[in-house]
Amino acid sequence: MTISVTANAAFSPPRNEITVSVPVGKVMSSVQVWRIVNGVRTNLRVQPSPGFDSRVAYDYEAPYGASVTYGWTSNYTDPAGYTTVFNETWASTAAWTPSGTGTWTVSGGTVRNPALTSFQGSQLKRFAPTEAYRRLTIGSLVNTSATGTISIDVLGDTGSTFAVSRGAGESFIRVNGAATTIAANAAIVIDTSPGVATLSGTGGSYVKSIDRGIRSVVVHAESNATASSAATMQAGSIFLQDYIAPVTITETSSPVSLNAADTWLVHPASPGRSFRITQMDPTYATLNELGDITNASNATIHRILGSDKPVTTTTGNRAADETSMTITTYTSQAVADLMACLADEVPLLINTPVSWDNDFKYAFYQVGPVARKHVSNSNVYKYRTITLPLLEVQSPTVVVENTGWSYASLAVEFATYTSLLPKFATYADLAANTRM
Repeated sequence: MTISVTANAAFSPPRNEITVSVPVGKVMSSVQVWRIVNGVRTNLRVQPSPGFDSRVAYDYEAPYGASVTYGWTSNYTDPAGYTTVFNETWASTAAWTPSGTGTWTVSGGTVRNPALTSFQGSQLKRFAPTEAYRRLTIGSLVNTSATGTISIDVLGDTGSTFAVSRGAGESFIRVNGAATTIAANAAIVIDTSPGVATLSGTGGSYVKSIDRGIRSVVVHAESNATASSAATMQAGSIFLQDYIAPVTITETSSPVSLNAADTWLVHPASPGRSFRITQMDPTYATLNELGDITNASNATIHRILGSDKPVTTTTGNRAADETSMTITTYTSQAVADLMACLADEVPLLINTPVSWDNDFKYAFYQVGPVARKHVSNSNVYKYRTITLPLLEVQSPTVVVENTGWSYASLAVEFATYTSLLPKFATYADLAANTRM
């Protein structure tokens, strides 16, 4: 079993901690985890990041006291399983076949095209036995010409072609002529597997259907106008590797029950702002009363002249639950905590222990106008009764704070900015710790 779940009812708010892992030393290229309650599958709000052999995910939304299982699936590869087809660092062009106009030169770890005029082209080609799973890493594409294009074409001259290029004056990569958000001034990677090629780099990724793996690599430069394309188009190192097919694993965990003692208003975007309500402990906040439940009708009544029976039409199903919850707070800090939880108007998950036996529905609720009143029969001024109007709503789509990933932990793992580039395609991926 490579998925394990630990119920942590003592955490604030209570959560299930799910650990998923592949064999040590392997790397997850994709991973997804979901919760299963009464046969209903729900993806976790925050998914583990690929790029590791073991990850921990946290579920703050498991219903208290219910039997819950978790499922997961992952594709993983073995970094040690990569084999080098060739690693061209441009000491010479001896292993390449030239064609077209001019002579290519090498210097400083790059290959440079000759000066081209009037719609001329020049290229270097290198063949490789076809493999299904292959990775090509390109050190850089430099183009400071006025009219030229520098490109790397792969996937063979008889199969579908995947051409990455940089035009004059452009700072981004194109794929078969289509502009992408991928920066051209950093390393880029092309991964091929049966039926698909994926380009990754700083600024994003690009996916294209293919009909074969990489068979040849072509370094190509061309002039696009009558004027000369000065010899400032060059390509950096080219590293071609084969790797074994990724392995897919899909599993389900053993059942677990999260037995919380208190009711929680769980904030889905900021779990640390969630609010605790106790049953009989008058030191923070206790539950006073649950309001009546109403379900508004969406039917319209049309009264017909001369008939005692009207006709009705409806615009949809009867509305979801509308109710209220009244609590008492005993400290100023409890009031401040509650208002912080409510401040951004994100719908809250109200999760009540089964042991309370109050039949309150596990669901997300939008909290309406909040009334805070002094407790009339108390001599302690800070005691307040607070009524929360509640309307059942759909689970919100929100971005969850990643408390386990910070600039401090980033600095510990990566000593230089350069070491980040092969791991993260975009700054957003870095912020979310989503690795290539």
